[in-house]
Amino acid sequence: MIDKKLQDIALFRFSLIASVVNETYEASSISQYFREIAAKTHTLPDDTPVRYSSGAIKKWYLDYKNKGFDALIPKTRKDLGKPRNLSLDAIKKIHELKEHYPYITETLVYTKLIEEGYIKASTTSKATVLRYIRENNLKRNQIAPIDRKAYEMEFANDCWQSDTSHGPVIKVNGQKRQTYLITFLDDASRLILHGELFFNDNAVNMQSVFKKSISKYGIPKRLFVDNGKTYKNDQLGLIRASIGTDLIHTKAYSPESKGKIERSFRTIKDN
Repeated sequence: MIDKKLQDIALFRFSLIASVVNETYEASSISQYFREIAAKTHTLPDDTPVRYSSGAIKKWYLDYKNKGFDALIPKTRKDLGKPRNLSLDAIKKIHELKEHYPYITETLVYTKLIEEGYIKASTTSKATVLRYIRENNLKRNQIAPIDRKAYEMEFANDCWQSDTSHGPVIKVNGQKRQTYLITFLDDASRLILHGELFFNDNAVNMQSVFKKSISKYGIPKRLFVDNGKTYKNDQLGLIRASIGTDLIHTKAYSPESKGKIERSFRTIKDN
């Protein structure tokens, strides 16, 4: 039995290489993609922000390509990639300060960490904090603006969307029951791959519809879903890792990003 923490790390690693596995990356080359991913800050399953070298990410890709998902399960120390001279609480506080006060100076961040007891001046230097802020692109002039480009997939199975809509209320043994319509839609063709009504909107039913969609139309390169618990579970993570599908979550409070599948629900209800 795989340790839950190790499995989560393996799924996290797959999420970084999935676009290369299914050839959906937009960089000019694989090497450039690895460099771009290495330049970003990522969040481990335990909420620790980390960065990795392009060489480490490339190694995970080659390991997965040659040996499969099991090769991504870490066999060394579990804190690899975490700065040892900054605690998890200190790192979280740094990100919190820079998020809420983007114009705050790095020196003031260091001072606040000391004042609030997250670090001690005797054990953590100001240079350490400044280096973490710089290397994780948290300086004001390093924070990139939000890119709101519309997207349109070129080919079928490049990307599928999935969501749930309230269906009709029906009577079962004299009792009114709410139904839920779970569907999968192909982004390029707008084809509804499979849809089914259930009495419960949960991960098990969603995965049933996903399986039937795959049996009809093959494996998608990407799966675009919201942040609901239906789409955030270990079983779905293992499924997508085993078939090489990249999972993309919508941004929180951004319903417009799911406009295509929402429009399909409207059409179904209108008819």
